Amino acid sequence: MGNSPVVALSYNETGKCSSIFQSCSSLTELDVDELAIHREVGMPRGRLCPEAMKYLDRTSKGLMFACTGTSALHVRKYINYGASPDTYDQNRTSPLHISCRSGNLEVVKELVSHRCNMDITDCAGWSSLHIASHCGHSEIVEFLLGCGADASIVNSRGETPFDLAHDSVTQKKFFKYWGTFEDSIKSDLRLSRVTRPLTPYSEEYSVLTENWMRIGAIHTTYNLIKLEEIIKNVFNNNHLKGLSMLITGEIVSQRPLEIAMYFFSTPGLSPVKIGMILGDTHEICKDIAKEFISFLQIEPHNLLVSLSKMLKLIKLPKGMMADQVLDLFSERFFSFNGPFLSKDSVHHLVFSIINLNNCLHVENESISKEEFIQSNKGMHDGGDFPEKYLSWIYDSVKNESIQGVFHEQIAPVFEEVTISGYLRYKLDTDWKEKYFILNSNALWSFKSTTQATPYGCIPLSNTVVSVNTNYFMLTGNITFIRFSEDGSSSVQHFANGIFRMDNPDLWIAGLQLVK
Repeated sequence: MGNSPVVALSYNETGKCSSIFQSCSSLTELDVDELAIHREVGMPRGRLCPEAMKYLDRTSKGLMFACTGTSALHVRKYINYGASPDTYDQNRTSPLHISCRSGNLEVVKELVSHRCNMDITDCAGWSSLHIASHCGHSEIVEFLLGCGADASIVNSRGETPFDLAHDSVTQKKFFKYWGTFEDSIKSDLRLSRVTRPLTPYSEEYSVLTENWMRIGAIHTTYNLIKLEEIIKNVFNNNHLKGLSMLITGEIVSQRPLEIAMYFFSTPGLSPVKIGMILGDTHEICKDIAKEFISFLQIEPHNLLVSLSKMLKLIKLPKGMMADQVLDLFSERFFSFNGPFLSKDSVHHLVFSIINLNNCLHVENESISKEEFIQSNKGMHDGGDFPEKYLSWIYDSVKNESIQGVFHEQIAPVFEEVTISGYLRYKLDTDWKEKYFILNSNALWSFKSTTQATPYGCIPLSNTVVSVNTNYFMLTGNITFIRFSEDGSSSVQHFANGIFRMDNPDLWIAGLQLVK
């Protein structure tokens, strides 16, 4: 069979093509606008580009075309004719890249059975696993992972195959693989790259969670940094940025239940900022609030005591944010089948009690018992609350505030600073200047000296620091993690970076302390 003749093709005469290509998508159907994209950004991603195959022989070209189809038999024939399953064009696009884009599992299996290299990367650094994940071919992803494809390869934009998985079915294939893989190795054996992602807490993600899923967990990037106290201080200054850092640093997982438990039980967190998280409109914050309220010890027949327990743990945010928290509290209290007729009647009375407490103990305004009782007329599902009950509430609140006394805990993010100052640095092509603090084996960047929380972090634990007269250089796996004020995050990877110093003696001494 190895001497069987191969049908010659003219790509301009598609009507004369051999029947072996009848099951393949036509070139026009497969690559509409693809060549323009290829020329513009150089990212084939498994695209079939005839212009990049001009130096391949006819048999190899035939294999590449056959991999766009659904017939494993056609692929086997071309390999038997002498085509290598590891052949690739000028874009480094291989037959496996093409079949992973096409999405036919049987063709992929045929290529793998001939021991093709599953980890060849194209000119943009995309492996076959990247392409299958990006295209949502979950069965191919599962098969390649099971065959040992490397899930830790990063493309030219620093993305792993998991980063390109846009649907939960494909993501779950990675979760299943990581669970099996971790069980098969010693617990102290570290992977060569960070591949463990954040676990999604629901099928649909908010803006924040989409961002966390995209960058993946980066705990091992931080591995030697004493993060938690620093992040708690960030949280006490900016709740959304702090939450983002808690999750991407793997202090907590992305599960709302675990986050709520952390807020409920961890000392040193600002009750003011916890209240702002519970009242935030991001979907994950709503779920955190629901879990947090579920931890409260409710007294089914004593609304005042139950409400006071919550208000001595957190400070309610203002406006509609407070209403979200109170609505969840009212729903939970009503679920205990107390004397109230509806959740709305609980909600109204809770709101009225808080206003009464604010008038008497915060704003020092006078409000009589009669005014309080009158303001709650008709609010018990159209009827009235018992007057003696409202009178008792008024007297109790007047005698003692039901709220805790909380102050903003605006403490410095860093208790100790090794060295700080402006550095001019270059990580890509342009020189930039920012204020940096050297602390906990990391460089923390600030947009200005007046910014309360860091804008970014460059961990030094996985880098090599070389010091010269007026600059130092970082080489190795440089990771620049940025945290925005709204809680969004991004991560970039660089091979090296240069930092110019105005006070070289101080910086050199500081760098020697942390390395």
